[in-house]
Amino acid sequence: MNQLVKLHSVVGGEVFYQARIPQRRPPTKQGRFDWSIGKDVRTVADATGARYGLFIFMEDSYSSGGRVALGIALALLGVGIQGGTQIGYASLVDLNTGQIAWFGTIARGSGDLRTEQAAEESVRSLFSTLPNG
Repeated sequence: MNQLVKLHSVVGGEVFYQARIPQRRPPTKQGRFDWSIGKDVRTVADATGARYGLFIFMEDSYSSGGRVALGIALALLGVGIQGGTQIGYASLVDLNTGQIAWFGTIARGSGDLRTEQAAEESVRSLFSTLPNG
């Protein structure tokens, strides 16, 4: 399972960046969503009886109070510095074929997974495009 999670982080990373930078898409991916993490996910279906698996990647970084203050001071001088970021993606994967059936993303310069309320909001945002049904 650990190898499948690592594979998803790589494949999902490509899906994520190609969605945001269309110039990175190879000709075979233009105008279509056709991504897979491979048929080895069948082992998860065999072990659990599940039809779909949910794979999630989330990365969060934070700015200290001092860094925020420095950012404000430097902004007054016309210099910008990177603050905290929140990047994540989730894939609903068909465990029989490995095909990614749904893909959701979150990418923003704020957010905080350290508190329950903020973490819930991040999860809602990540899954906001998941179809009902």
